[in-house]
Amino acid sequence: MEDEDLIQREDMVVTVSHAGYVKRVPLSTYRAQPAWRQGPRRHADARGGFRHPPVRASTHAPVLFFSSRGQVYKEKVWRLPLAAPQARARR
Repeated sequence: MEDEDLIQREDMVVTVSHAGYVKRVPLSTYRAQPAWRQGPRRHADARGGFRHPPVRASTHAPVLFFSSRGQVYKEKVWRLPLAAPQARARR
């Protein structure tokens, strides 16, 4: 038995900032809005860098991160730091 076997499968939203900070937020924390209403617009994070588009993924899905040196890092979503939608991401 491994640690991953104990993690429940759940849909998450993964956010990566321009500065390389990452976080995951449960999809269930976001509520549906009518089509005519616009949600909060946050084009920049607190550190001044823009955010890449959020990605929807399962907790057991692998995410690939590409460095500026051409290296690729693979990490499971459940290993990323869990945070609130308004919280700052961690490196």
